[in-house]
Amino acid sequence: MALAKGTDTYATLAESNVWSENHPYDGGEWALVEDAQKEKLLRYSTKFMDYRFNWHGSPTDQTQPLAFPRTGLTTRNGAAVDPAQIPDELRDATCEFARKLAVSDLTNDQVIEDLKITRAGDISFGKGVMRKVIPSAVRDIIPDSWFGELLDEKDYDAIGSGLFGDSTSIFDGSGY
Repeated sequence: MALAKGTDTYATLAESNVWSENHPYDGGEWALVEDAQKEKLLRYSTKFMDYRFNWHGSPTDQTQPLAFPRTGLTTRNGAAVDPAQIPDELRDATCEFARKLAVSDLTNDQVIEDLKITRAGDISFGKGVMRKVIPSAVRDIIPDSWFGELLDEKDYDAIGSGLFGDSTSIFDGSGY
């Protein structure tokens, strides 16, 4: 089934190929991916971003299948985003996320960011933010004013013996 921009993806196959060709750090992986797989990756990256980002503004049409187009958003320069179009920033973020997913399934990874560890004898205390990985290269393309806290972010507090880095850890990766 062919991609339909605005219906099941924020970027076309041609747009993703141009994005990859112009990416300074692309190692050629995207060019090796079959078109059918690229389309799956573009659809998946679109849906995943819609599931994870808490988008500001409102959908242009309450019955549209994707979160965009939206009303009430502005560009980084303060201009109104056209509520009838998929913004270029979202197109580019979709292409970048699909390109990264072609190399590795980042959506299953979890990391603790801003981790601060305090040790008191045999006890370790940790605090940080648990995130499923939407690469920062993807998040950085989208203006911060377009979304609130990512829906997968969780505050993480942990106390335990050997908690950070050995087999006695009580952290199981579930986010709590």
